[in-house]
Amino acid sequence: MNPTVKASKRKKQKAANFVIQGGILAMAGILVRIIGMLYRMPLNDIIGKQGNGYYTSAFNVYNILLILSSYSMPVAVSKMISTRMAKGEYRNCSRILKAALIYATIVGAAAALCCGSEQIYLQS
Repeated sequence: MNPTVKASKRKKQKAANFVIQGGILAMAGILVRIIGMLYRMPLNDIIGKQGNGYYTSAFNVYNILLILSSYSMPVAVSKMISTRMAKGEYRNCSRILKAALIYATIVGAAAALCCGSEQIYLQS
């Protein structure tokens, strides 16, 4: 087979895989929204207006912390590790992963102490 034909087939296959993966992500996003809607309706009935106000305030803070911890850090670490792996720097990959885990542990513990200490104080 001609090398240009092979390259063309590979490009088409990559494009098809990209569309399939995008479709899977879209369906997962829709499913998550539906699940979120299903638990919010009875929650509003149970906790009332005042409870919903507290919930919304706390959820906004939680959402910001979740975005910082769940989306930005793993993406940055995976990019750094993939770059080092492509260069064959396996020892540096291990160092980056260990540093990221230590950082996440320290920041998570500090956030738990700062945000959770008030809640523990109020309960006692």
